[in-house]
Amino acid sequence: MQFSGVRPVDARTHRAGTRHRLLAAAAACATLALAGCGSSSSSSSSSTTSTKAAAPSAQLTTIKGVTATGHKTPVHLTLAALPSAQKGPTAQIVGVAGQPLSQQITTIDGDINSFWGALFNKAKLQWPSMQQSIVASGTVQAPNCQNDTTITPTDPWRLCDSPSGGTFYFPLTWIGQNVATDQGGVNLLLGMGELWSNHVENLLGVTTAAQDGKIQPAEYAEINVCLTGVYAYSVNERKLFQAGDAQTFQTWFEQMSPEFTDVSAQDVSTQQLQQAFLTGFKSGAPGSCLSSSGGGGGTTSQTGTTPQTGTQSQTGTQPATTTQASGGTGTIPLGGLSTSGG
Repeated sequence: MQFSGVRPVDARTHRAGTRHRLLAAAAACATLALAGCGSSSSSSSSSTTSTKAAAPSAQLTTIKGVTATGHKTPVHLTLAALPSAQKGPTAQIVGVAGQPLSQQITTIDGDINSFWGALFNKAKLQWPSMQQSIVASGTVQAPNCQNDTTITPTDPWRLCDSPSGGTFYFPLTWIGQNVATDQGGVNLLLGMGELWSNHVENLLGVTTAAQDGKIQPAEYAEINVCLTGVYAYSVNERKLFQAGDAQTFQTWFEQMSPEFTDVSAQDVSTQQLQQAFLTGFKSGAPGSCLSSSGGGGGTTSQTGTTPQTGTQSQTGTQPATTTQASGGTGTIPLGGLSTSGG
């Protein structure tokens, strides 16, 4: 993928903020377990004094994507109900070269929304319309967030979610410093993929199951990165990665760590997270994220009850033509790489 105009910073800062307070903050949100809601580190208060003007409401735009046709209400842990990602051309990530960061975010949002929306539609599961807000300056109000309802450009990004739809808040300064750290846009794509995986977990009841103790917090983390791997599978199959992206992808992979609230290195190792990501990336099948080989620790319940143990079969195929990125504890197979740019 050819992205440009992103100020490069230390790539290690990317991992520190992409996934934050996924369980503890979620418990404070009213209608659904909300990944990232209330996770801002801003000291701004949501109330104002009589001498200060109230912060304006954030400008919300609907994220483009597929038209929702599914009618069944998702229930706990129905990942296996989602079909495998299709191979071949679907929605394309185009028109981002030379564009400002806000446009890159909007383009990637549309692609991820189209990807997951199509899978939910095929499974006849409800896929709500989602919105985004680009926070470029000043302080804005996020009325659909239950806590920390003011957001500034230096706050971490945030997802405030509900079964009927939610909003991604994208503070540009924070993203430029902590996520969009490479010219190729790989970190931005994968980071946003993780954030959208939170939304998928919310809709399917995975986050609620973790809060209720039906699955372990580490299992929630593995499912998240596995789902991100499923989306990355689609990007790879569409041959949207370029030769220069391989090393950035590998660096991102090597730096995987348990950065969720209530999840520590004692709960889940880097190697477990890497295996979970590879499970989704090599199969393109959301159901594989419940397999015992990674991303779910053997959980296969599809009924909303306490998960039972078992093995979920994997579908999909690994790209036949691969380029192995070097280094680390594993390698990422990128197929059909273009040599024009990075």
